[in-house]
Amino acid sequence: MTRDVWKKVLVGLLVGLPIVFFIVSYFLITVSGEDIFQGAGTAPDVWKDLREAFLHNARIPDMYAWAVINFFDYQYRFGIDTIFRLIDVLLGVGMLVLMTRVAVGKSWGMKKKGERTGMTLGTAMLWALAFIMMFLTPHGRVLYAGFSAIHNYLLIVMISLGFGWWYLKWVRGEDDREQWWKVVLMLGFGVVFGLSSNLTPIAFLITVVGFVVVEMVRKRKIREVIGKLPRWGIAGVIGVVLGMGVAYIYGPGVSGYLESGYTEEYDYVSFEDLRKEPGRSAVKIAKHTVRNFVRVFGPVLGVLVVVAVVAWLARRDEVKWWPEEKGTRMVLKGLIAFVIVHVVIAAQLDAPLRILLPAYVGAVMVLMILVKEWSVGWNARWEVCVGLGLAVVMLGVVGMRTVLAVEYREKAGKVLEKIGAAEGEVVCVTREEVKSRVLPVIYLGQEDMLAEWAMPAKVLGKEVVWCE
Repeated sequence: MTRDVWKKVLVGLLVGLPIVFFIVSYFLITVSGEDIFQGAGTAPDVWKDLREAFLHNARIPDMYAWAVINFFDYQYRFGIDTIFRLIDVLLGVGMLVLMTRVAVGKSWGMKKKGERTGMTLGTAMLWALAFIMMFLTPHGRVLYAGFSAIHNYLLIVMISLGFGWWYLKWVRGEDDREQWWKVVLMLGFGVVFGLSSNLTPIAFLITVVGFVVVEMVRKRKIREVIGKLPRWGIAGVIGVVLGMGVAYIYGPGVSGYLESGYTEEYDYVSFEDLRKEPGRSAVKIAKHTVRNFVRVFGPVLGVLVVVAVVAWLARRDEVKWWPEEKGTRMVLKGLIAFVIVHVVIAAQLDAPLRILLPAYVGAVMVLMILVKEWSVGWNARWEVCVGLGLAVVMLGVVGMRTVLAVEYREKAGKVLEKIGAAEGEVVCVTREEVKSRVLPVIYLGQEDMLAEWAMPAKVLGKEVVWCE
């Protein structure tokens, strides 16, 4: 085969493996203990679930998760849950599409040949890098380990990316047209984003307001700066405020989290603690901030060092360490500011990775943009070698995820058969029977079918308890 053919095969491999990963993860997975607790395998009651989820924390992702889980069987067999599993696959692929689109820009890195268009190897490598950074680190666990987490955090990431993408396009100079439908769209989208999570909309608002204020100070022309803001952008900000207002006025605010053990499990520092013990609370917040920054930036900085070394070996003094193009610099600054703000406002918690996920996605996009800039001018041999290395890593991730998914599907299937065949209304199982095998640090397995905190569980119409 010619070099061009080999490149096309490599591009297909890099692009296709993440799709295989999502299909395996969402179709071979067995429902988790939390999924069963929320109603998997039982008759749907969508309106009741929507209402209870709103009263629980007023987040759209939770409302979606609670409403659709009843349509899922314990293990996949063709039925209505096929639709929702396919939606999950599309959301997973869409996440990588938007991350790559932000990194590459309007061109999308597509190469035209006559009437045919194809993704370039460089863009496919960025796509692969996004996948590896998400799923070869503990951050990706909530995106494949259990449907409750998948439907929550995959949706939060997609809403955040979809909403923020319009602003990143604007600061890059890709879209400055004023159209009435954009104003309506972004107003509604802003409400959805404001209702999507607790911290991410706040981080977005602080970042946007901060950029506007900096521009006002820098140019010393308030009217001129405000006049250049797009109407749809202002409508989006208004929508976010409205969405957050609905969540905090008509929903429970953060009380649901505080009552569910967040104060103990994640070392929560309340405003009351800050008032009563300012010194001790300040020390805690400082520790949380450092730990949260390490969680978000640790994997990214590690990869950046490796890429910097490779870039220096490949191009040495010719490497452009900071983008020359103004729009790309603005996108980088916006993303870095958002990530820092998001981490800082999470400082009341020794935050779990799922809370920091939107910030981590932003940090990964920063990495992708810098890698794109640093890899300019690499010769074909360097590019193909790095592409092959990425493909090998991806094959390992997808292969191990498939092995663990198939293994647990078989193991959990035997437990379901045992429950279905048992006489009586109460069935006991051992913890070992439902224990999922996982890898250290990177995980790649799934959550157990039965959760300790959710026992006894109702499965196949029977009460399941732990065996003595």
